Amino acid sequence: MAEEIGVGCFSETIDRLRAANKLMRSANVALALEDLDALNFLGFAAAHICELRERGGFRTSSIGQNTRLINRLLKESADAN
Repeated sequence: MAEEIGVGCFSETIDRLRAANKLMRSANVALALEDLDALNFLGFAAAHICELRERGGFRTSSIGQNTRLINRLLKESADAN
């Protein structure tokens, strides 16, 4: 039973991290295209859009860090099974 809970937690966390990466990548593309409508559609408020524009979008290191964590969780999940 405890193992099933652990695997479920891995899965939920992995799904959230993948969704975050997808959102950050989509936002970066929209910023590069200066597509404010797409950023609004993605759920970003005007203040956050301004902040992202000033910073040049989401850092690739943040996306990479999420990817590394996803890979580590996938490995730990496989090892738990």
